[in-house]
Amino acid sequence: MALSIAVALSSCEQQQLTLDLSNFNMEEVSIEDLGNWPFYGLGRAYKSGGQFCIAEADSTVGAMIVSPKSYTGDVVIRYKTMALTTPTVLVAMLSASDLGAGGTLTLPEDYNGRMGVWTQEKDNYFFAFKNGAHNYPPFIRKYPEPGNDALVIAKENFMLPGVHYDIELGRIGNKLWLTVDGERIIETEEEEMLAGGHIALRVRGTAGLKAACLIKDLVIYSKAP
Repeated sequence: MALSIAVALSSCEQQQLTLDLSNFNMEEVSIEDLGNWPFYGLGRAYKSGGQFCIAEADSTVGAMIVSPKSYTGDVVIRYKTMALTTPTVLVAMLSASDLGAGGTLTLPEDYNGRMGVWTQEKDNYFFAFKNGAHNYPPFIRKYPEPGNDALVIAKENFMLPGVHYDIELGRIGNKLWLTVDGERIIETEEEEMLAGGHIALRVRGTAGLKAACLIKDLVIYSKAP
């Protein structure tokens, strides 16, 4: 297992962090573009009031969209998101690919949004941030190894439904991090990073209750090695 250095940052450290992306390729992803991202799970993904909605159906094991494009090396995504229901858990994934593929991602024809595919069968960095409904604070995990042992865990939950939050998550060099409303909440370092892969945005409800979220102003910054 690669050495990981996990950090839950203090308020002072959060305010001091800046990120220079001037030499990255910038890709603005419109609401129409998001409509072309493949949807997986039971539910809907659609334009709503100038935003993009991902919503679960009554019977579901998760709903998500996955970028058509794969990103090798450094990548940062920024967007605004709002959970529409209290049970909603919000997740984003970076570098999602087939095991050891470093970019290629194939999903079963009958894939219904279940998590086991991502925890056992695919490489990915898994960022869960609005996670209070699962009784767990924000975290970053690397699947399939070390799996459910988080690389880093935040100190507490803070995101509420019905509020737009500015999200930034990324990987540059050997660093992974999560920033919410301009404050870097958690970060970690690894010696052996995944080569790259797709981006995924996922919602999941809790205790049999449905999840839904809105997304807007998505920008992807990327730089190949």
